[in-house]
Amino acid sequence: MIFSKQARVAMVCLALMPGLAQACGYGGMHGTVTLYPYMNSYRLDVNSRMAVVSGEIRALPPLAGTEGLARASGWLDRMRATLESNGMKTRLAVYLVDSRLWTRFEGSDQGVLMRSHQEAQPGDAVLMLSEATLSALLAQQISFPQARDADLLTFTGQPADTVDLAFNSGLPLL
Repeated sequence: MIFSKQARVAMVCLALMPGLAQACGYGGMHGTVTLYPYMNSYRLDVNSRMAVVSGEIRALPPLAGTEGLARASGWLDRMRATLESNGMKTRLAVYLVDSRLWTRFEGSDQGVLMRSHQEAQPGDAVLMLSEATLSALLAQQISFPQARDADLLTFTGQPADTVDLAFNSGLPLL
């Protein structure tokens, strides 16, 4: 099949548009308002950037591609270990608003399974935050209630006591 020059240009542009073909921000470009597909994700990202500027939380060096994904995955795995040590038996989905990365945690008697690149499912509790906020929580630079009160994260759904305990205890992972 032969395509016109305009059709080929349009296909290339569509293929390169982030969000359509990219699983997360580490697969493509960052930073425009159109890349915030979920309610409140833009607000949380802006609030996080403002908290960095004000010194409330630390700035993160920008990382792209596999290095950025590895850093975020490491933080999420530390979070999984905390949820597991607190005996979480429910489901929790985490959305990192700046990198557009979904990760689901499923607790059972065998432990907590972590699955990256999987969106929230019906019945999941959902936590939305930026990577800088997650980093600050893990480093105990800010507590979960402080982050919630500063509008740096949202937590919705029906959280189990173990999920609430893990986050409200300040994620003691260091």
